[in-house]
Amino acid sequence: MTPSLLRVSRRRVWGEAGVVFVGFLLVYLTLGQSVFYKGDGPWIVKRLIDGSTDYPHHKLYMPMLVAFGDLVAPLGMTPYRTGVVFSAVGSALGVCLAHVAFRWLVPGRAWLATLLLGLCPAVLLFATVVEFHGVLLGFAGIAFLLAAHLAIKPGWIVAVALGIATSVAAGVHSSGLVLPGVLLPWFLARRWHIGTRQHDLLLCGIAGALHLGGAFLLAKPDQATHFLETGFSHPQGIEHLPGILHVEWLTAFFPLSIVVFAAAFRRGLRLQLLAFVIGMAPYLYAALRLLVGDAEFGAYLLPLAFVAALLTAIALPRLATALLVLTSATFGIVQVRQHDDNEYYRAYAAGLNEVFAGKPALLLVGNPAEVGPILVHGPRLTIYPLNEVAEWLPELVRKGLPIFDKVVRDTTRNHPVWLTAGARTYLSTTADGHTPGGPTLLAHIQATYGLVETKAHAFHGWRLVPK
Repeated sequence: MTPSLLRVSRRRVWGEAGVVFVGFLLVYLTLGQSVFYKGDGPWIVKRLIDGSTDYPHHKLYMPMLVAFGDLVAPLGMTPYRTGVVFSAVGSALGVCLAHVAFRWLVPGRAWLATLLLGLCPAVLLFATVVEFHGVLLGFAGIAFLLAAHLAIKPGWIVAVALGIATSVAAGVHSSGLVLPGVLLPWFLARRWHIGTRQHDLLLCGIAGALHLGGAFLLAKPDQATHFLETGFSHPQGIEHLPGILHVEWLTAFFPLSIVVFAAAFRRGLRLQLLAFVIGMAPYLYAALRLLVGDAEFGAYLLPLAFVAALLTAIALPRLATALLVLTSATFGIVQVRQHDDNEYYRAYAAGLNEVFAGKPALLLVGNPAEVGPILVHGPRLTIYPLNEVAEWLPELVRKGLPIFDKVVRDTTRNHPVWLTAGARTYLSTTADGHTPGGPTLLAHIQATYGLVETKAHAFHGWRLVPK
């Protein structure tokens, strides 16, 4: 039998992939949001502004983002918008590479599978915000493409490439460490009937070994393991699994998350569905350890969408799949719009515009909620987070006060320095020892500077005037 890889001309397949990339990039850019998703986004943008290439747990993301920022600098985008576009490009890349894989695997259903993937609510969400996961989707797409190639035309070179690709994905975000857990079982299930199981297992071993070796070079598996042990300070037990399934899978990927199990009614797909369920296990375990009480709306399960879209497109009639695409797109777009509809951001932006009118200033901040709208709507405003300074012991804060005063003096020669209301509250808080040096710094500010209060919409702050 001629492999399906050879049935369609490569020029046509890759031409379609280009159309898919441009089409979905336009969709994601059109839906691009003006709010941050969660706490990582503001610090990603702050690091981009500072040119920092380091980020805890995720070794490759920031170097890639900084390089991308340099590449698109002539376009004049703000750092925030650069991060959003980076997510859109990564996600569109993942979808277009998946389309190539779908054309190889199921030529007659490839477009439906591609639409299911690209318009999945979780994919739409993370393609339109500043986050790791939209970019991860692009590298997971490379790995899925190689896994599809391996399933059609197995060879050790492709297995090596697959192992390297999954390790690079792990470097973009540590959830990529378990990416082989879904791709390799699916590969084995796809080829189970062929009767080359020993050879296929050997290829899995090669890919797995390269993944582990590459992960130690390109990712931070030791940090990820430690993080997995502690979670977001509250790892939970198996009794929370139904809640994790509901929030992180059933809702985040609806309706794909439910309809994929229609593959159980197709005899030829049952083994692949079983492999898919096995592949879900490490993702659900990680989610159970990390996300109870901190919903991530499918972020950590995002690579599961590739195989889910494939199985669903094969299992359902074309008309039913088309209706599923429309349902998924509607649900996903509504979710994106609701997330982007943030009254606090709008009110804070109005306050920034009224107080600063696009002019530069230095803002001493302490409340993460304030950082978001400042980075989105105040591109000429520089933020100076006080959280690290405030966590010092009082004696260390006292030693650093001359440096702080020098920064303020040097800055006020050119533009004003402001203490936001969130920063003032943060510095005055000593609960649980989170800001032991905060009151010391606040007392110094109050003694050394005149504080001119201003309120405008949601913005509230004090301009520092040296006495």
